[in-house]
Parts: sequence; structure tokens; C-alpha cells
Amino acid sequence: MKKIFITTLILTFFCDFSKVLSDNGGKVVNHEYWGLKTMAYKINKNRKGHYVLIRSESPAEAVHEMERLMRLHEDIMRVMTIKVKHHEEGLSAVMQLKAK
Repeated sequence: MKKIFITTLILTFFCDFSKVLSDNGGKVVNHEYWGLKTMAYKINKNRKGHYVLIRSESPAEAVHEMERLMRLHEDIMRVMTIKVKHHEEGLSAVMQLKAK
């Protein structure tokens, strides 16, 4: 039951933040749920966290708004945004290792 709740919660977060991007002129190209992973150090007394990768084509304003809302959300511990010229096709390196 708890796993279903967590998965639903993460999907809800993804839908909410995808809507923020689309409302501000961006779009989500792809997303991946990497699962529950152990962090290198504790954050807010938590040793594990759920990791999600969102690939988007969005203007800077849309990304800044999404990051702002993520920082305000109490269930999100960290956010990292990386700008790339183009997205790689297929699965990320993390998912490729997971598939093996």
C-alpha cells in the first residue's frame, strides 16, 4: 500500500511540474523514474530519496518557475537543473545500468 501511495505521489508531482513548464511555454520531452536510492549524506534526517529525471525543452522563465515551486515544496529535498544543447535519444545512463 505504501509503495502505491509513493508512486502516485511522485506521478502527481511530475504532472504538476509538467503543467508549470507547459503553462510557461515549455514542454516535457521525456521523464524517467530512477527509484529509491541511498544518498551520499543525510538531508533533513533522510538517508534515502526518490530520484526523477525530467528532460524538457523550455525557456529559462519556465525552468526558473518550476525550480522556485520545487524549492517551496516540503517533500522535495534537492533540485538540479542542467542546460544541454540537445537531448540524447533513448534511456539515460542510470536506466541503462538498471536494465542490465
